[in-house]
Amino acid sequence: MKNIPGIRNTLMACLAGLLIALLATPLQAMNWSELEAEINSVESGNAPNSAIIVRFSELVNMMVSYTRALHEQQLTPLFCPPQGVPMHSDQLVSMVRAEARKQDAGPQVMVQDLLLDAFRAEFPCSLAR
Repeated sequence: MKNIPGIRNTLMACLAGLLIALLATPLQAMNWSELEAEINSVESGNAPNSAIIVRFSELVNMMVSYTRALHEQQLTPLFCPPQGVPMHSDQLVSMVRAEARKQDAGPQVMVQDLLLDAFRAEFPCSLAR
């Protein structure tokens, strides 16, 4: 345990690498009208559009991975989901839809903005962290 600063520096470098990798990942932006149309289409009985589902999943995974990395570095996480509790697609869709309603989101509002606000509202971090 003598090399705590070295370990912290290594972990910070890993976190920086993760952030760079996440930012470099060719994630396609998605606006609310695109996701809302897909949600409505699936609810009407149509088959899901796998490309939209994958893009939405990538956004969720990126945000969860980034906030976990922040937490592991003892930095302020973006949101604080309960440990070991999986998030299901129905819950995620419900959260984003509720946030879009709350914000009266226009068609060009970015899904990642809605998702981050929804995560923060659903899983706030305590001040004691």
